[in-house]
Amino acid sequence: MTPLFASLNMHWYLPPLVIAVSLVYSATRYEDWGLIWRHAIRWALYILAFLGSAYLVLFLISIEIPFFWLVLVVLGLAFVFYRTGSARG
Repeated sequence: MTPLFASLNMHWYLPPLVIAVSLVYSATRYEDWGLIWRHAIRWALYILAFLGSAYLVLFLISIEIPFFWLVLVVLGLAFVFYRTGSARG
């Protein structure tokens, strides 16, 4: 007999884990439920963006595109310009 969750794909654990981590982190910073939920959603988006960008980089490495480093530099510069506000004018 196989265990109950033996056939469950490990990626199904990601959404509840991201929700739990972002809620606990936000609850340690704030006491108001409105702020907790607002910052939990923000942290969940940060976590998913980080994991998605790591996945994208690893995917690009795995398919061995010829201009991988150029793409990586352009994405890095776009991120820096976005964060510093240089692209907003």
